[in-house]
Amino acid sequence: MVLRHVKTGAVLWSADFKETQESLLSNILSFNKAQSRGFKWISVEELLEQGIRERLAQCPYLK
Repeated sequence: MVLRHVKTGAVLWSADFKETQESLLSNILSFNKAQSRGFKWISVEELLEQGIRERLAQCPYLK
C-alpha cells in the first residue's frame, strides 16, 4: 500500500503484507496470532483483511 501526496506525488507512507499461515507446531513464535484466530485456519480473504487492518493501524496519517 502506498499513500501519496496528490499534488507532488511524494510517497508519504507505505506498507506491505506477506504472510503464509503455518501450523502452531511448525512455528511456536506464531502463538499470539494463532490464539487471536482461535487456533484455526482462516481463509485467504480473512488473512488479507487482517493484514490490511494491521498495516492501516500503523499509518500515522490515519490516527
